Amino acid sequence: VYSYSFFMAKGPIARKRAANPHTPKEYYVQRYADGKPKPMFRGVMHIILACCFLGAGAAVTLGILLSPELMPLGHDRWWPMVGFLAGKGVSYTASAVFHLYPFRRVTAVTWAYKLDLMAVPIGMFATPLACLRAGSAEWNGHLLLGLVLTLVNAALVLTQFKGHVGLAKPPATSDASRMTLTAVQFVFAMWSVKFHYGAHLFWYPYPSG
Repeated sequence: VYSYSFFMAKGPIARKRAANPHTPKEYYVQRYADGKPKPMFRGVMHIILACCFLGAGAAVTLGILLSPELMPLGHDRWWPMVGFLAGKGVSYTASAVFHLYPFRRVTAVTWAYKLDLMAVPIGMFATPLACLRAGSAEWNGHLLLGLVLTLVNAALVLTQFKGHVGLAKPPATSDASRMTLTAVQFVFAMWSVKFHYGAHLFWYPYPSG
């Protein structure tokens, strides 16, 4: 069951179906340019999250620059929070654009899909940033590792989709290497948060150290 039926059950699609009861239900499915069904609700949720993360990041940045007296933890704590919010915002924005923008050409929606896949590591490595101190050796090492793995992931995506158009998995290729890299990044991000926050994980207000 595609999420469009949940999201628009009482909206325009419901009214169109009521006015044209003999039109097949399949006619109202939202689709990408290549014909694949589009999960609209996922895109809506991701654009909401993107706005929240980017809006919060902008607010914190303005607070750092304009009202430093309101930032008692110091810039070395607040800039990592900006990095966390910006990284999550970029990742969700890429997903929202892919799911919601009405691309008309298959090549365009294919590139949107590839950019969405490339943005996954950015959100992954943004997760532990709020635990770190800006300018520390750990901060610099984390950013370097994140940059390297993001570039590796981008290379895997471009290699897998080289010469391919459409959202279906390219023939004679495998997602294994890219999915393994994503799993490793996720485990590393969770371990990093656990290392800094202890058993409290995300909800403890300040790092134990």
